Amino acid sequence: MNESRINVVEASRLQWAEFDRGKHSAAGDIHASYSADTIAFQSTVRRPFLWRGEAWIAVGLTGIGGVEQAEAVRLVAAESFKGTITTYRNRCANERAARAARRDPMGFYHGVRVKRGGATYVLSGPEERFVAGTPSLFEDSAPPFAPMQVNIF
Repeated sequence: MNESRINVVEASRLQWAEFDRGKHSAAGDIHASYSADTIAFQSTVRRPFLWRGEAWIAVGLTGIGGVEQAEAVRLVAAESFKGTITTYRNRCANERAARAARRDPMGFYHGVRVKRGGATYVLSGPEERFVAGTPSLFEDSAPPFAPMQVNIF
């Protein structure tokens, strides 16, 4: 299993959109960036969120123990990416390729080419985890957070 860095963020950034009487409330910016589905089927991403001055895309959303979390990767301009660029389809071309992608220390999505607003980008790993909470959430280093580096901003 790849270790990932944990970033503690305000809960509102991971808020799920809600529907009430036909009206849709805004989701938090991290949650709204979730694009695993569009990456797989259209090679596109939704609007990225900003973190430490960089654009990020959520590729996984969970709620472990009632704490909202997201796994995300950086979104970089294709011409700035250092490494081999591929497609999601090639990462999953067959069982062997998919297994290698899941074991990649840079993460499953590393090097995957995507489009946003007509421009070409590349997803750059490794994935980082974004967790709704406060620094006190991690004081005891209890699982599932123990093997990870925690950044609190």
